[in-house]
Amino acid sequence: MAGKVFLTDNAASDLDEFYAHVARHDIPEKADDLLHRIESVFSCLAEMPQRGACPRELRELGIREFREVFYKPCRIIYRIIGEDVYVMLITDGAGTCRPFCSAGCCRGDQPPYPPSSLGVWKK
Repeated sequence: MAGKVFLTDNAASDLDEFYAHVARHDIPEKADDLLHRIESVFSCLAEMPQRGACPRELRELGIREFREVFYKPCRIIYRIIGEDVYVMLITDGAGTCRPFCSAGCCRGDQPPYPPSSLGVWKK
């Protein structure tokens, strides 16, 4: 049984920014295509959440509960809780997780997200 994919407000904002950037600097159809392809990544994560690897810079800090997958040009950082996937950050492929960690989102003593800031991605 597939889990659900949730987007934090930050991840949803990241996705909006990628969409707007592509629509502004290319043609809107390419932005739509990027969005559909990222949605297909979310579908795959719902079915196979373990497929991603631990981000290198988090692993170096001893933080192993987050995973990443790439869809050019995006890097999607997520956490698995139970059967569900929580997308925490969507950045460009060269982006780093360090600001994410600096904001306290990686610490094990705090929940990975404020419960009021989740949106469910729907197929």
